[in-house]
Amino acid sequence: MTSFQFNSLLLDISNQLSPKQLDDMKFLCRELVGKRDLETITSGTQLFQRLTERGQLGADKTERLSGFLRDIHRQDLSEKLDNFESGAGVSDGQPDAADEEHAVAAVLFIVSLRKIEKLRSVTQRLAAFCVAMTSRAEEGPTERPLLQEYGDISRVETNGASEVGARTNGLDVTGVEASYRLAKSDLMAMDRYRKMIINVGNSLRVAPALIAAIISRQSRAGSALSVDGYGMYDRNSFGLMQINGHYHVVKGEPFSREHVDYGVTFLIQLIKTIKRAKPGWNQEQQLKGALACYVSGEGRVLPLTYDQLDSVTRLGDFTNDVVARAHWFSDHGF
Repeated sequence: MTSFQFNSLLLDISNQLSPKQLDDMKFLCRELVGKRDLETITSGTQLFQRLTERGQLGADKTERLSGFLRDIHRQDLSEKLDNFESGAGVSDGQPDAADEEHAVAAVLFIVSLRKIEKLRSVTQRLAAFCVAMTSRAEEGPTERPLLQEYGDISRVETNGASEVGARTNGLDVTGVEASYRLAKSDLMAMDRYRKMIINVGNSLRVAPALIAAIISRQSRAGSALSVDGYGMYDRNSFGLMQINGHYHVVKGEPFSREHVDYGVTFLIQLIKTIKRAKPGWNQEQQLKGALACYVSGEGRVLPLTYDQLDSVTRLGDFTNDVVARAHWFSDHGF
Protein backbone atom coordinates (compact mmCIF):
# COMPACT_ATOMS: atom_id res chain seq x y z
CA MET A 1 0.00 0.00 0.00
CA THR A 2 1.43 3.39 -1.00
CA SER A 3 1.30 6.41 1.30
CA PHE A 4 -1.02 8.08 -1.19
CA GLN A 5 -3.43 5.15 -1.18
CA PHE A 6 -3.36 4.91 2.62
CA ASN A 7 -4.20 8.59 3.06
CA SER A 8 -7.00 8.27 0.50
CA LEU A 9 -8.42 5.38 2.51
CA LEU A 10 -8.24 7.34 5.77
CA LEU A 11 -10.00 10.27 4.13
CA ASP A 12 -12.74 7.94 2.89
CA ILE A 13 -13.18 6.47 6.38
CA SER A 14 -13.33 9.95 7.92
CA ASN A 15 -16.04 11.03 5.49
CA GLN A 16 -18.21 8.05 6.49
CA LEU A 17 -18.10 8.73 10.24
CA SER A 18 -21.15 10.38 11.79
CA PRO A 19 -20.62 13.10 14.44
CA LYS A 20 -21.59 10.63 17.19
CA GLN A 21 -19.21 7.98 15.86
CA LEU A 22 -16.41 10.57 15.78
CA ASP A 23 -17.18 11.46 19.42
CA ASP A 24 -17.07 7.76 20.32
CA MET A 25 -13.71 7.40 18.58
CA LYS A 26 -12.35 10.40 20.46
CA PHE A 27 -13.49 8.83 23.73
CA LEU A 28 -11.67 5.62 22.89
CA CYS A 29 -8.52 7.59 22.02
CA ARG A 30 -8.49 9.79 25.13
CA GLU A 31 -5.48 8.01 26.66
CA LEU A 32 -3.53 8.17 23.40
CA VAL A 33 -4.25 11.73 22.32
CA GLY A 34 -5.00 13.70 25.47
CA LYS A 35 -8.01 15.76 26.51
CA ARG A 36 -6.67 19.13 25.38
CA ASP A 37 -5.94 17.95 21.84
CA LEU A 38 -9.24 16.06 21.65
CA GLU A 39 -11.16 19.28 22.35
CA THR A 40 -9.77 20.79 19.14
CA ILE A 41 -10.51 17.80 16.92
CA THR A 42 -13.60 18.15 14.74
CA SER A 43 -13.00 15.57 12.00
CA GLY A 44 -11.75 12.05 11.50
CA THR A 45 -8.76 13.24 9.49
CA GLN A 46 -7.60 15.40 12.40
CA LEU A 47 -7.93 12.47 14.79
CA PHE A 48 -6.01 10.17 12.43
CA GLN A 49 -3.28 12.80 12.11
CA ARG A 50 -2.91 12.94 15.90
CA LEU A 51 -2.69 9.14 16.09
CA THR A 52 -0.06 9.16 13.33
CA GLU A 53 2.01 11.80 15.13
CA ARG A 54 1.96 9.62 18.26
CA GLY A 55 3.09 6.52 16.40
CA GLN A 56 -0.28 4.78 16.81
CA LEU A 57 -1.23 4.73 13.13
CA GLY A 58 0.58 4.12 9.86
CA ALA A 59 0.33 2.25 6.58
CA ASP A 60 1.83 -0.77 8.32
CA LYS A 61 0.23 -0.13 11.70
CA THR A 62 -3.56 -0.16 11.44
CA GLU A 63 -4.55 -2.64 14.14
CA ARG A 64 -5.48 -0.05 16.76
CA LEU A 65 -7.62 2.04 14.38
CA SER A 66 -9.25 -1.12 13.06
CA GLY A 67 -10.13 -2.09 16.62
CA PHE A 68 -11.60 1.33 17.36
CA LEU A 69 -13.80 1.08 14.27
CA ARG A 70 -15.10 -2.29 15.43
CA ASP A 71 -15.76 -0.86 18.90
CA ILE A 72 -18.05 1.82 17.43
CA HIS A 73 -19.83 -0.84 15.38
CA ARG A 74 -18.35 0.14 12.02
CA GLN A 75 -17.25 -3.34 11.08
CA ASP A 76 -17.54 -2.35 7.41
CA LEU A 77 -14.86 0.33 7.78
CA SER A 78 -12.69 -1.96 9.90
CA GLU A 79 -12.81 -4.65 7.22
CA LYS A 80 -12.05 -2.09 4.53
CA LEU A 81 -8.95 -1.05 6.47
CA ASP A 82 -7.87 -4.65 7.08
CA ASN A 83 -8.46 -5.66 3.46
CA PHE A 84 -6.57 -2.67 2.16
CA GLU A 85 -3.57 -3.45 4.37
CA SER A 86 -3.50 -7.06 3.17
CA GLY A 87 -3.40 -5.91 -0.43
CA ALA A 88 -7.02 -6.29 -1.42
CA GLY A 89 -8.05 -3.50 -3.74
CA VAL A 90 -4.48 -2.88 -4.91
CA SER A 91 -3.95 -4.22 -8.40
CA ASP A 92 -0.88 -2.83 -10.11
CA GLY A 93 0.41 -0.27 -7.63
CA GLN A 94 -0.90 2.60 -9.74
CA PRO A 95 -3.64 5.01 -8.63
CA ASP A 96 -7.03 4.00 -10.01
CA ALA A 97 -9.92 6.29 -10.95
CA ALA A 98 -11.09 6.59 -7.33
CA ASP A 99 -7.55 7.53 -6.26
CA GLU A 100 -7.49 10.30 -8.84
CA GLU A 101 -10.83 11.65 -7.65
CA HIS A 102 -9.45 11.88 -4.11
CA ALA A 103 -6.08 13.29 -5.15
CA VAL A 104 -6.49 16.84 -3.89
CA ALA A 105 -8.10 15.74 -0.63
CA ALA A 106 -5.42 13.13 0.01
CA VAL A 107 -2.67 15.68 -0.53
CA LEU A 108 -4.31 17.90 2.06
CA PHE A 109 -4.17 15.06 4.57
CA ILE A 110 -0.46 14.51 3.95
CA VAL A 111 0.22 18.12 4.86
CA SER A 112 0.70 18.78 8.55
CA LEU A 113 -2.41 19.32 10.65
CA ARG A 114 -1.57 22.97 11.20
CA LYS A 115 -1.38 23.61 7.46
CA ILE A 116 -4.65 21.74 6.90
CA GLU A 117 -6.43 23.94 9.40
CA LYS A 118 -4.93 27.04 7.84
CA LEU A 119 -6.00 26.00 4.34
CA ARG A 120 -9.47 25.15 5.59
CA SER A 121 -9.79 28.52 7.29
CA VAL A 122 -8.72 30.32 4.10
CA THR A 123 -11.28 28.35 2.08
CA GLN A 124 -14.06 29.08 4.55
CA ARG A 125 -13.24 32.77 4.68
CA LEU A 126 -13.24 32.87 0.87
CA ALA A 127 -16.71 31.33 0.92
CA ALA A 128 -17.85 33.94 3.44
CA PHE A 129 -16.40 36.69 1.25
CA CYS A 130 -18.28 35.35 -1.79
CA VAL A 131 -21.55 35.35 0.15
CA ALA A 132 -20.98 38.94 1.23
CA MET A 133 -20.11 39.97 -2.31
CA THR A 134 -23.28 38.33 -3.63
CA SER A 135 -25.37 40.15 -1.04
CA ARG A 136 -23.83 43.50 -1.95
CA ALA A 137 -24.21 42.81 -5.68
CA GLU A 138 -27.95 42.34 -5.20
CA GLU A 139 -28.19 45.76 -3.57
CA GLY A 140 -26.03 47.52 -6.14
CA PRO A 141 -22.44 48.82 -5.86
CA THR A 142 -21.48 50.16 -2.45
CA GLU A 143 -18.28 51.14 -0.74
CA ARG A 144 -16.79 48.23 1.20
CA PRO A 145 -17.35 48.91 4.93
CA LEU A 146 -14.56 48.89 7.47
CA LEU A 147 -15.72 46.07 9.72
CA GLN A 148 -12.75 46.36 12.09
CA GLU A 149 -13.54 49.87 13.29
CA TYR A 150 -14.54 48.49 16.70
CA GLY A 151 -11.97 45.69 16.84
CA ASP A 152 -11.26 42.55 14.82
CA ILE A 153 -13.46 39.77 16.19
CA SER A 154 -11.17 37.13 14.66
CA ARG A 155 -8.37 38.34 16.93
CA VAL A 156 -10.36 38.29 20.16
CA GLU A 157 -9.12 35.46 22.38
CA THR A 158 -11.61 32.98 23.73
CA ASN A 159 -11.93 29.89 25.91
CA GLY A 160 -15.36 29.05 24.52
CA ALA A 161 -18.29 27.73 26.55
CA SER A 162 -17.79 26.90 30.21
CA GLU A 163 -18.47 23.48 31.67
CA VAL A 164 -21.68 24.82 33.20
CA GLY A 165 -22.72 26.38 29.91
CA ALA A 166 -22.02 23.23 27.95
CA ARG A 167 -23.86 21.05 30.45
CA THR A 168 -26.84 23.42 30.44
CA ASN A 169 -27.09 22.91 26.69
CA GLY A 170 -26.81 19.13 26.98
CA LEU A 171 -23.28 18.86 25.57
CA ASP A 172 -20.60 16.41 26.64
CA VAL A 173 -17.77 18.70 25.50
CA THR A 174 -16.69 22.11 26.71
CA GLY A 175 -14.70 25.07 25.47
CA VAL A 176 -14.45 26.23 21.88
CA GLU A 177 -15.76 22.94 20.49
CA ALA A 178 -18.94 23.30 22.54
CA SER A 179 -19.46 26.85 21.24
CA TYR A 180 -18.87 25.66 17.68
CA ARG A 181 -21.49 22.94 18.08
CA LEU A 182 -24.03 25.39 19.46
CA ALA A 183 -23.41 27.82 16.61
CA LYS A 184 -23.69 25.02 14.06
CA SER A 185 -27.00 23.85 15.54
CA ASP A 186 -28.40 27.38 15.05
CA LEU A 187 -27.20 27.79 11.46
CA MET A 188 -30.37 26.63 9.71
CA ALA A 189 -32.54 29.04 11.73
CA MET A 190 -29.92 31.81 11.40
CA ASP A 191 -29.97 31.56 7.62
CA ARG A 192 -33.44 33.18 7.65
CA TYR A 193 -31.81 36.37 8.88
CA ARG A 194 -28.46 36.09 7.07
CA LYS A 195 -29.06 38.91 4.59
CA MET A 196 -30.50 41.22 7.27
CA ILE A 197 -27.59 40.52 9.63
CA ILE A 198 -25.03 41.19 6.90
CA ASN A 199 -26.79 44.40 5.88
CA VAL A 200 -26.96 45.68 9.47
CA GLY A 201 -23.34 44.74 10.07
CA ASN A 202 -22.13 46.47 6.93
CA SER A 203 -24.24 49.54 7.69
CA LEU A 204 -23.04 49.91 11.28
CA ARG A 205 -19.56 48.54 10.62
CA VAL A 206 -19.83 45.67 13.05
CA ALA A 207 -18.84 42.16 11.96
CA PRO A 208 -21.99 40.24 10.91
CA ALA A 209 -20.47 37.12 12.49
CA LEU A 210 -20.52 38.86 15.88
CA ILE A 211 -24.17 39.87 15.43
CA ALA A 212 -25.05 36.28 14.51
CA ALA A 213 -23.14 35.01 17.55
CA ILE A 214 -25.06 37.30 19.92
CA ILE A 215 -28.36 36.20 18.37
CA SER A 216 -27.27 32.55 18.66
CA ARG A 217 -26.38 32.89 22.32
CA GLN A 218 -29.29 35.14 23.32
CA SER A 219 -32.24 33.54 21.53
CA ARG A 220 -30.85 30.50 19.66
CA ALA A 221 -31.67 32.33 16.42
CA GLY A 222 -35.26 32.83 17.59
CA SER A 223 -36.00 29.26 18.63
CA ALA A 224 -35.89 30.23 22.32
CA LEU A 225 -38.51 32.96 21.96
CA SER A 226 -42.17 32.76 22.92
CA VAL A 227 -44.86 33.66 20.39
CA ASP A 228 -44.93 37.24 21.72
CA GLY A 229 -41.23 37.67 21.00
CA TYR A 230 -40.05 37.60 24.63
CA GLY A 231 -37.60 35.02 25.88
CA MET A 232 -38.95 31.68 27.02
CA TYR A 233 -36.54 31.77 29.96
CA ASP A 234 -36.33 35.54 30.48
CA ARG A 235 -39.67 37.27 30.16
CA ASN A 236 -38.04 40.68 30.51
CA SER A 237 -35.95 40.36 27.35
CA PHE A 238 -37.26 40.83 23.82
CA GLY A 239 -36.41 39.70 20.31
CA LEU A 240 -33.52 37.98 18.59
CA MET A 241 -30.96 40.03 20.52
CA GLN A 242 -32.88 39.87 23.83
CA ILE A 243 -33.09 43.57 24.66
CA ASN A 244 -34.08 43.94 28.32
CA GLY A 245 -37.34 45.89 28.57
CA HIS A 246 -36.53 47.05 32.11
CA TYR A 247 -33.65 49.20 30.89
CA HIS A 248 -34.39 49.88 27.21
CA VAL A 249 -37.23 50.91 24.97
CA VAL A 250 -38.36 47.90 22.96
CA LYS A 251 -38.20 48.80 19.28
CA GLY A 252 -39.50 46.96 16.23
CA GLU A 253 -40.82 43.44 15.89
CA PRO A 254 -38.81 40.62 17.52
CA PHE A 255 -37.34 39.42 14.20
CA SER A 256 -37.10 42.79 12.45
CA ARG A 257 -34.16 44.74 11.14
CA GLU A 258 -35.19 47.65 13.37
CA HIS A 259 -34.76 45.43 16.42
CA VAL A 260 -31.37 44.08 15.33
CA ASP A 261 -30.22 47.57 14.37
CA TYR A 262 -31.14 48.81 17.85
CA GLY A 263 -29.29 45.95 19.55
CA VAL A 264 -26.11 46.52 17.51
CA THR A 265 -26.28 50.29 18.08
CA PHE A 266 -26.51 49.60 21.81
CA LEU A 267 -23.40 47.39 21.56
CA ILE A 268 -21.52 50.18 19.77
CA GLN A 269 -22.41 52.59 22.58
CA LEU A 270 -21.01 50.09 25.07
CA ILE A 271 -17.79 49.74 23.05
CA LYS A 272 -17.34 53.52 23.23
CA THR A 273 -18.02 53.44 26.97
CA ILE A 274 -15.37 50.77 27.50
CA LYS A 275 -12.89 52.71 25.36
CA ARG A 276 -13.26 55.73 27.64
CA ALA A 277 -13.12 53.67 30.81
CA LYS A 278 -10.34 51.26 29.75
CA PRO A 279 -7.93 53.22 27.51
CA GLY A 280 -5.14 50.77 28.32
CA TRP A 281 -6.99 47.86 26.74
CA ASN A 282 -6.52 47.14 23.05
CA GLN A 283 -9.50 47.24 20.67
CA GLU A 284 -10.18 43.52 20.89
CA GLN A 285 -10.17 43.61 24.70
CA GLN A 286 -12.50 46.61 24.66
CA LEU A 287 -14.85 44.73 22.31
CA LYS A 288 -14.96 41.78 24.68
CA GLY A 289 -15.58 44.13 27.58
CA ALA A 290 -18.55 45.62 25.73
CA LEU A 291 -20.00 42.14 25.31
CA ALA A 292 -19.90 41.68 29.08
CA CYS A 293 -21.66 45.03 29.52
CA TYR A 294 -24.31 43.95 27.00
CA VAL A 295 -25.70 41.38 29.44
CA SER A 296 -24.43 42.51 32.84
CA GLY A 297 -24.37 46.31 32.64
CA GLU A 298 -21.55 48.82 32.86
CA GLY A 299 -21.86 49.17 36.62
CA ARG A 300 -20.85 45.56 37.22
CA VAL A 301 -18.25 45.33 34.46
CA LEU A 302 -16.22 48.56 34.62
CA PRO A 303 -14.56 47.77 37.99
CA LEU A 304 -13.29 44.43 36.67
CA THR A 305 -9.97 43.48 35.11
CA TYR A 306 -9.97 41.96 31.64
CA ASP A 307 -9.57 38.41 32.96
CA GLN A 308 -12.59 38.86 35.23
CA LEU A 309 -15.12 39.82 32.55
CA ASP A 310 -17.10 36.57 32.59
CA SER A 311 -17.23 36.47 36.37
CA VAL A 312 -20.42 38.57 36.20
CA THR A 313 -22.08 37.02 33.13
CA ARG A 314 -24.68 34.26 33.08
CA LEU A 315 -23.14 30.78 33.24
CA GLY A 316 -19.76 32.51 33.62
CA ASP A 317 -18.99 32.36 29.89
CA PHE A 318 -21.05 34.87 27.87
CA THR A 319 -18.13 36.77 26.34
CA ASN A 320 -16.01 33.69 25.65
CA ASP A 321 -18.93 31.72 24.23
CA VAL A 322 -20.10 34.58 21.98
CA VAL A 323 -16.59 35.19 20.64
CA ALA A 324 -16.11 31.50 19.84
CA ARG A 325 -19.49 31.35 18.10
CA ALA A 326 -18.54 34.49 16.13
CA HIS A 327 -15.37 32.75 14.93
CA TRP A 328 -17.51 29.85 13.72
CA PHE A 329 -20.06 32.07 11.96
CA SER A 330 -17.23 34.06 10.36
CA ASP A 331 -16.08 30.83 8.72
CA HIS A 332 -19.62 30.00 7.55
CA GLY A 333 -20.79 32.92 5.47
CA PHE A 334 -21.32 35.72 8.00
